Order: sequence, then structure tokens, then C-alpha cells
Amino acid sequence: MTIKEMIEAFFRGELYQAYHLFGAHFTVEEGISGVRFCVYAPNAQNVQVASDFNCWEGSNTWMTKIDDRGIWEVFVPSVSEYTKYKYNIETYDNGWIQKSDPYAFYSELRPMTSSKIVYLDEFEWTDDKWIKERETESLYEKAVNIYEMHLGSWMNKGDDYYSYTEIADPLIDYLRKMEYTHVEFMPLSEHPFDGSWGYQVTGYFSVTSRYGNPKQFMELVNRLHENGIGVIMDWVPVHFCKDAHGLIDFDGGTVFEYPFDDLKENEQWGTRQFDLGNPVVRQFLISSVNFWADYYHLDGVRVDAVSYMIYYLGNTDRGINEAGVEFLKTFNKVVHAKYPGFVTIAEDSSAYPNVTEPVFNGGLGFDFKWDLGWMNDVLKFMGQSYEDRTLNYNPLTFGMMYRYSDKYILPFSHDEVVHGKGSIVNKMYGTYEEKFANLRMLFGYMYAYPSKVLNFMGNEIAQFSEWDEAKQIEWEMKKYPLHDSVARYVRDLNIVYKFNEALFSKDTEPDGFVWSEVHKPHDGIYVFIRRGHLDKDIVVICNFKDKDYYDYRFGVLQDGGYTEIINSDDTIYGGSGMVNTETIFTEKVEINGKEDSIKIHIPKLSTIYLLKE
Repeated sequence: MTIKEMIEAFFRGELYQAYHLFGAHFTVEEGISGVRFCVYAPNAQNVQVASDFNCWEGSNTWMTKIDDRGIWEVFVPSVSEYTKYKYNIETYDNGWIQKSDPYAFYSELRPMTSSKIVYLDEFEWTDDKWIKERETESLYEKAVNIYEMHLGSWMNKGDDYYSYTEIADPLIDYLRKMEYTHVEFMPLSEHPFDGSWGYQVTGYFSVTSRYGNPKQFMELVNRLHENGIGVIMDWVPVHFCKDAHGLIDFDGGTVFEYPFDDLKENEQWGTRQFDLGNPVVRQFLISSVNFWADYYHLDGVRVDAVSYMIYYLGNTDRGINEAGVEFLKTFNKVVHAKYPGFVTIAEDSSAYPNVTEPVFNGGLGFDFKWDLGWMNDVLKFMGQSYEDRTLNYNPLTFGMMYRYSDKYILPFSHDEVVHGKGSIVNKMYGTYEEKFANLRMLFGYMYAYPSKVLNFMGNEIAQFSEWDEAKQIEWEMKKYPLHDSVARYVRDLNIVYKFNEALFSKDTEPDGFVWSEVHKPHDGIYVFIRRGHLDKDIVVICNFKDKDYYDYRFGVLQDGGYTEIINSDDTIYGGSGMVNTETIFTEKVEINGKEDSIKIHIPKLSTIYLLKE
């Protein structure tokens, strides 16, 4: 598209790759190489570019309004890559403000706030095979176990961060060793304050300079793809921070936020709310996701705080925000059409229906939704005494009542291990040793449940401290056997999960899950069967009580032999070693409507998987 065509598409509300129009672009005009700057500032009287190249004297570089509706442009010859710049904007009331570029492709390292000019087209990608497979293979029938992480505190230098390239080798080695299919980065969009973890953004097109430059991040993504690991990033289209150089009151007026006082402020987070009914804002936000998919080859985004877009400020009493709902539908339609196989994940705590139903069928169009209800229920259950667990087992079973209303990911995310909530292992009931047994049991239960799974960094080593973004994971805990055993157990769970299709191929189909034993809460025993496309049922047995059972009988769907393929009580995982080493054969003893049944030993606080031979 020509610039004129892009401008017309923009004012029709249809320019979803607006980064080709706006921002700072290397180009050639009349045989002269330089940079074209373009910004949307409809309320401005004048706009200047202040930069290294003019000694920050914006009066030397005035922009021209090339469209009366508020688009400003200037071409500057002979500009070097990584040159810093900002926009000086004369507001409608004759004041002057200085702003970073909303479409900047790179930014100065905080606490400095300038935008930087960068050339993005020279990186040589080698992930064609990965992208083609992503475009043709549905994740619904694949194993998806996501490792959520904060890049700066996964591993660091103590007083400094590793760069995108420096972190690549240890991160890829770890993800491969642990057999994760995807990594999900907490927001890597530019943000001023480390303590926001990236959720209060200033640069929606700018990969954070904390860890290096755009080309280094491209290299990290490319290498992850070469090693068979998908890359997801958290994306924050609800609100933005109020730092003066950012989007707030961008040209002296309301360009990005709501113009209404009762909607623009998010007092809970101290931020401004995006006006999702404004076509300018819709194009800005959707373009940002397209940008990350286009230039950085991301495989998906997890969309933060979706309920705050469905409902005004997340308040159901205020009713549905129809503009927000329409934005989400448009976002999913546009991104999925442009990038086949790109996955969109909703962090939604509301009961709004059909979040993962296609837009053409009346849904919001997301691929997956975090099951925050399941997460809250099971963590509360696991913190109860063993006696209380027998009195209220509904949290374990309720999730199956709505399991197929949407397509889910089960998350034990960063939100559960901060702000005084305690680490994941500290949420478990019991003595020191029992906490570890409960955690192993819970992970086994989680991986077998009909959904995809996500775990935050540190959970896999049973880190006792809450996550702190200023410190790296307590890797030293792995020198203690119980912590190291949990890590080994999670790795083995990942392997069993990835290579047994009954555990994932029918996550969204009701016939992929069958209860076997759910009617004896005083036993604390729950048995269910996972079924796939192959004739290889996996029977999952969970014992939520501190009591061993010998020769416990339950029904199965297939007669023949069964082999124990993982047992959280195995000594290699820090358990007592009460395992079932021999093939277990069915007997013609009916139980719970199933003609065949088996008997096994079930250790206390354990999860066992049996594979049909």
C-alpha cells in the first residue's frame, strides 16, 4: 500500500498493520537515504522531531500535517540507526509537551525515555519449518505444557540482567531438558517500572531494552523455534501507565484513553483505560500484535485482564462493554486471518460465555482461556486438612461440570505466588514432607486433567519463597533432595504427558474423559480415565488423604493388562516407594457400571498413571 492508501485505510478503521505508516522508517526519497517520521496527533497545533541529529532543538525539524485529520510527517536525511528522538507537540491551548513515539520500534534503557530508530528487516530467520507446521497443526490435539517466566528473574547476574542472546543457551537447554512445549514470557513490551513486571506499558511496538536490542530478541525467538519450542508473550490491551512521556493525554487531548472521566481512570492499578470503541485505538492495539507476529515471529499472546474489556473496569454491575466485546472479536478475527496457527489466550476471570467459540459462531474467538476457577478451587482444596477434604470434595469435581463450555489452560501462574499469597509448595497442607507429597500429587492431577497446562517458573523446584522480580529463582534449592526430586518429577510428567496422546488429544471432546471413582469422598480417592484416538487408555488415580490403601478396586473401560508409568510416591521423586511394579490385569468384577476392574496399591498423597498395554 502507498502512504496515501494507508492513510485512507486508517481513517476507515481498517489499517491493522499501522506500523508501516507510523513510527520512524528508514527510506529513500528522491535518491537520498534517511528516515521518515510519522505520527498521529489530531489535537496538536504543531509537531517537531527533537533528536540527537538536531541537538534536541526541535525547532530545526518541524513536521508537516499531511492530512487535516491529524497525521504529521517529516523526512530527515542521513540518520543513523539507534538515533534517539521524541516528538515536541504544541497542544491546542498553546502549551508544549514532549512525547515518545507510540509506534517506536525500540526505546532507550530506563530510566531514560527516548525512542530509538532501528532497522528491523535485515535479520535472517531460519524457522520456516516451524512456522509452516504451526500453520497446519491444531494445538487442540497436541500436547501443550507452557513454562511461564519473567525473563529478568529467571536467571540474572545479580546486579544486572542477561541479554536476550546470553540467556538463550541456558534457557533453551533447560526447556528442552524439562520437555516443555512452549515458553510464555511476561510482557516484553517497553515499560518504565521494573516492579510492574511489564504490565504497565509505554512501548507497544518496542521490545524492552532491559535485555538487549530487537535483533537479539529475534535471535532468541529463532533459536527457540529451531529447538521446537513455541513462544508466547503476555499482551496488555486494557490499560497503560501514566508516565508523562507515554500515551497519556498524548497530544494534549484524549487520543488513546476514554474521553469520559468515569471511564478513563483505572484507580485499582493507577493507569489509564484504552478507549476500545475508538477505531484509532483498535488499530493501534491490533497492529501491535500483528507487529510482534510479523517482525518477531511470536506464536501467540496471552491477553491480560480480558474481563476488564468485557465489562467496564471489570465491574459486572456496570454491564457489558459492547465496544470492548467487539474489539476482542475484531482482534481475534484479524490476527487469526493474518497469521494461521497464531494462538490467542484469554486471562478471563468472568463467567462471560463462549470466550473460545469462533466469532462466526457467536463467540469472542480466543483459542484458549485460563481456567482461573479451577485454579482457585484446587489450591483452596489443597490447603485444607485431610479431614476437611473429605467433607468438601466439590472443588475437585466441579470443573468437569463446565469443562467443555470453553477450551481451557490450567494455570499455576505468577499471580499465585506474589503479594503475600505464598509459594506454590507453601500453599499445600501438612508437614514439611507432606507439602512436597501434596505438590507432586497436585501436579500429577493437573497434567491428567482435560486441558492444557501452564506452570510459573520456580514452581517446578518447589521454591519456598514468593517470587521476587528483583531476584533470580532460588536455583540453589535444587541441592536439597526433596526440591530436586520435584524437578525430576515435573520433567518426567512432561515426558509422560507429551508421549501419551490419551492425555491431550481429546481435551476438548467429552468422550476423552470418564470418571471411574468419584463417589467415596471419605476415602479421598478419585479415579478417572483419559481416552485418546488410539486404543491406549490412561487411568489416573489420585489419593488426597494421608492414608495408604492396599488392593483398592476400581472400574476400567478396557480389559487386559495395565502398567504403572508414573507414581508420585516413587522414591526417585522423594516418596515412600509404594509402587506397583508388575503388570496389573483386569478381573470380571463389576463396579460403578463398569464390567471390568483392577486392584492396586495406592500410597497416601499420591497420583498414579496406569497405561493400558
